[in-house]
Amino acid sequence: MESVSQVLDRAIIQRVSRRTLASSCRELSVLLDVGIPLLRALQLLSARLTNPVMARVLSEVAGSIEKGNTLAAALSNHPRIFSGLFISVVRVGEVSGNLNEALRRLADLLERDVSIRRRIAFAMLYPAVVLTACVAVVLVILGVVIPQFARIYSEQNISLPRSTRAIIGASEFLSGNWFSMLLAVIVLGALFYFYRRLPTGRRRLDRIKLGLPVFGSVYLKVIVVRVTRTFATMVRSGVPLVTSLRVVGQTAGNKVVDEMFQETSGAVERGETLAGSLAAHKILPALVVEMIAVGESAGSLDTVLDRVARAYEEEVNLLLEALTALLEPALILVLGVVCLVLAVGVLYPYWNLAGAGAF
Repeated sequence: MESVSQVLDRAIIQRVSRRTLASSCRELSVLLDVGIPLLRALQLLSARLTNPVMARVLSEVAGSIEKGNTLAAALSNHPRIFSGLFISVVRVGEVSGNLNEALRRLADLLERDVSIRRRIAFAMLYPAVVLTACVAVVLVILGVVIPQFARIYSEQNISLPRSTRAIIGASEFLSGNWFSMLLAVIVLGALFYFYRRLPTGRRRLDRIKLGLPVFGSVYLKVIVVRVTRTFATMVRSGVPLVTSLRVVGQTAGNKVVDEMFQETSGAVERGETLAGSLAAHKILPALVVEMIAVGESAGSLDTVLDRVARAYEEEVNLLLEALTALLEPALILVLGVVCLVLAVGVLYPYWNLAGAGAF
């Protein structure tokens, strides 16, 4: 039977952003550092938050603690906001008496995750804008400009070259079937959305993303940054290794990688080595697996994972800068070539008519 808070969390469209969650963790950690009791700290924090969802949730968490529940138990009533990673680290922090330190580590983790997501979004923003502009320009040319020239050529009753006829045919098809094409795009988008929600569909699409040329490599490196940093935070916080592996897989954002970590968790539970189990799947880069093996044998797994995360984050930043620098001129060049082909294909007969004195 679901609690009222769980039903409300599912019904509310607005979600708590990672930035809001990170700042809330940071502020709660500071309040605990200065000696304010947990219950009072939660009440103070919920009263000053501007995000209504987060304020309501923290108020309910404070109410649950007032009834005698632990913070981890209270947070678990809101699974859409607090992940398994969050709850596991908080639970260990409560048991060890280092809750403020656990919250600080979670804030660091969330802030770094927000930072890398923002860099990826900014890197993809300009190419997306240029690509959208390219499509818009082509549609305007095909739907508005070319029909005017087609009418002129039809009135003059002249023979058109094959390229011009093809362009005019594409324009007429677009003008006559735009609604059907729009409907088809919407239907295909909906089918893709529901297919991706299926376990089989998501697994297949996530595997395709990992195998994409160039972009697949960047995508895998982003996953490595995310999972190694999360893994390091959980190990340093004292979360058991098997539990950490299960939670880390869920934070990967990729079904294939998630399944790898779930299987690795079972293998470690059976007594196999962590590095050996990861290497058998051949998904993570060999260097990452080797460094994990070194950390595992030396008893410094969290330190090694942190170094891997920092190294790969720097590499991702450089790759994003390089891809952006290459994509911008490439997309502009594609836009120019498409417009040039359309212009020459349509205007060539017009120039011939003008040269022949038909106007």
